[in-house]
Amino acid sequence: MKLIREEAVCMSFQAEVLYVLIASPSDVTPERDDIETKIFKWNKLYDEQLNIVLLPWRWEDHVVTAYSGIETQQIINQQLVSKCDIVISYVLM
Repeated sequence: MKLIREEAVCMSFQAEVLYVLIASPSDVTPERDDIETKIFKWNKLYDEQLNIVLLPWRWEDHVVTAYSGIETQQIINQQLVSKCDIVISYVLM
């Protein structure tokens, strides 16, 4: 029996990563989840084609709390808002 080595298929690709901040109050969690799901669906459709990956950021997942008397919003601004490329804001009216 002769083993033939097949050519490896490269599964990675170069892409620009854009940080997408999902900004909203905590009382709209289902809507925030839906936005994140839509971002991941966009990535499945277009990431390799456009060489762009959208990386969702949520304050509840990506902020490290500080106990130095700093306002919560200021911490979020320092850790997320100042570093994101895109902001999606969702507010119920």
